Amino acid sequence: MNLCLLFLSFTIWAATIYFLFRLVWLFHVTLYPGHRLSDFGQPGIGVRSALLSVLMVVSLFPGSGATAFMITNSMFWFIPQLRKIFVDEAEKYPGTDYHFTMRKLATIWLWTFPSGVTVSLIAAVMLKRLN
Repeated sequence: MNLCLLFLSFTIWAATIYFLFRLVWLFHVTLYPGHRLSDFGQPGIGVRSALLSVLMVVSLFPGSGATAFMITNSMFWFIPQLRKIFVDEAEKYPGTDYHFTMRKLATIWLWTFPSGVTVSLIAAVMLKRLN
């Protein structure tokens, strides 16, 4: 069961990063209409552009991870049969119950999601050249 939870979490994490990056890229091309996604991260890119490109993507990872784990926990929680399995398992390990875990994930999310999106948007503004 935990492998299923983990697989779904990482799948949602990847989808969340992709979705957020596409939103940041949409913001970027609003500022720089001549830029195409197919030119993003091409070989021969300058150091400054490479760093900004990496920041546009990598800064989204931590907040997206917290988002994905919160979504996955909620999905499993709302299925009664699965909830029972996780409640029974959490009784053996204090501090692993749904509400405690969700509070911790929410705290992580509050620190990582807004700051990650902000860094990504700043990098999008500063990325004036894709080479």
